Amino acid sequence: MRAMVLNQLCSLEENKTPLKLVNLPEPVPGERDILIKVSACGVYHTELDEIEGRTPPPHLPDPNVKVFVFARSAEERAFSRDLGAVWAGDSAEESPEKLDSIIDTTPAWKPIVGALKNLEPGGRLVINAIRKEEVDKDCLLQLDYSTHLWQEKEIKSVANICRQDVSEFLTLAAEMRIQPEIQEFALEEANVALIELKTRKIRGAKVLRID
Repeated sequence: MRAMVLNQLCSLEENKTPLKLVNLPEPVPGERDILIKVSACGVYHTELDEIEGRTPPPHLPDPNVKVFVFARSAEERAFSRDLGAVWAGDSAEESPEKLDSIIDTTPAWKPIVGALKNLEPGGRLVINAIRKEEVDKDCLLQLDYSTHLWQEKEIKSVANICRQDVSEFLTLAAEMRIQPEIQEFALEEANVALIELKTRKIRGAKVLRID
């Protein structure tokens, strides 16, 4: 979906192009919502008042949001940079700056230790995994209180994703202009998708189309 986005308030006398053309994900209507296709719209003084700050919008896209990615393979790190990550490194590396929050989606324990080290004071590590393996559990013995936990760092697990989580995430994703990449498979190709996932032939999300 094409849209003209306002990233910051300004005077039109100083900035003649306050709106930037971007491609956003198609909005997903909620349970009580409807999706309307807009073919044309008027331009009114209301927009001028919003842009120049007399009646500012409730919020603007945050231009300071940056995504850092930790991945095992060079291919995955390169893919992350292609999608807009400002930095991508191995899970054992230190990020170039301390991070507000980190999401771990791996079944291993080693990334937990590295993530806690990369959090800024007061930062939160969210573990979004159904299970954790026993193979590298000894890595937890490397935890050092002053390095990994001190200064109010938090660890939170996520068991399930509810409808409200998805709705809130889609709103944030639109503001951050996330452009997901997918690989589409026919339903009868489900086994192919599974094998590719198992052998780490991954580029974006794998999706089954059920006609």
